[in-house]
Amino acid sequence: MPISKSSSAPDLYSFPLERPTSVRRLLPGSSENWLTDEYWIGPENQLVRYLLTRDGPLNLAAISPLVLYGPKSVGKTALAITLAVLWSRQLQEKPICFMTGQNLTQEYIAASEINDFNAFRKRLRGARLLVLDDYDSLHDKPSVQAELSATLDSLLLAQRPVIVTSRCLPAALSGFDGKLASRLSAGLSVPLAPPGECARQAIMESLVAKQDQDITVAAIAALARDLSRHQILSATDIGHLVRLSKLYRLDNGSLDRDKILAMMRQSSSLDTPSLPVIVKSVCRRTRIKLRDMRGPSRQANIVRARGLAIVLARHYTSLSLMQIGNYLGGRDHSTILHAYTKTTSLLDIDRELASIYGSILADILA
Repeated sequence: MPISKSSSAPDLYSFPLERPTSVRRLLPGSSENWLTDEYWIGPENQLVRYLLTRDGPLNLAAISPLVLYGPKSVGKTALAITLAVLWSRQLQEKPICFMTGQNLTQEYIAASEINDFNAFRKRLRGARLLVLDDYDSLHDKPSVQAELSATLDSLLLAQRPVIVTSRCLPAALSGFDGKLASRLSAGLSVPLAPPGECARQAIMESLVAKQDQDITVAAIAALARDLSRHQILSATDIGHLVRLSKLYRLDNGSLDRDKILAMMRQSSSLDTPSLPVIVKSVCRRTRIKLRDMRGPSRQANIVRARGLAIVLARHYTSLSLMQIGNYLGGRDHSTILHAYTKTTSLLDIDRELASIYGSILADILA
């Protein structure tokens, strides 16, 4: 398996992405979204390394259905396709059936219009491996969900792997049949988080070398640090940042920093969750009552949960330290800053906390 360890950071790994033409035709804009030729794995996504060991793809049937979940642009689709191609190559197995939720719905409707589901079902249930991308889009389609549920039963009974991508865990989504969610919960679910500092640096270096070597990585990194105080940066965001840096230069050749930052913030403003949404999601995931989160308690589990809410609020809202503190029980800005700094450091070394963080992030962006 061509996974390699970075020489620049101890917990940074990369592996080459597979992007077959037959699949890319189904994904408008995939060439733009898959900005680099590698998937970078930092401390925030270490569970992904298990999937990419030499025998990882060979074990897909044992861990099926595999659910890759996380916010937009964390590489769910690219990872699912790469795993499927590697599985097929190692086992010499075909065919792979790749479908998006939209494709599945369209083909189901076409089959129902002529009252002939045989070819439709043969394609799905005859696949040696099924990849379903964007599961979330089926939330208001009960008939398609029922068909998918029967398909999963057939494939899992035959020990054929299934890979599903979703914005968050299927069991946490509303508008879905409980039996279908239960089937998807029977395998391995892997949260994917946006790239952390080490992975962001590697992505920036790769994109600058590929797109514009006149821009220094240090200049992009400085912009990224400023942005990361207001929003969580995905690989796509970093690519957008590099593209804007190519477009907006001052007369002296330096970057028009204010213009670039304003455009980046504007592009993300519509997707910004509110502080109450963030805090309530943290409470659900950590099983802590809202009144305790906002109260005076210094119990370790409550302090950790409060720290997660503060980090998410700093990264994904434009609120000041004082505003966050006011919502969290009237705490002063220095207390909020201390909690932010401490929790950010813990996320780099505490994998359990990082996993909870990834799950909450998927919830608030779903």
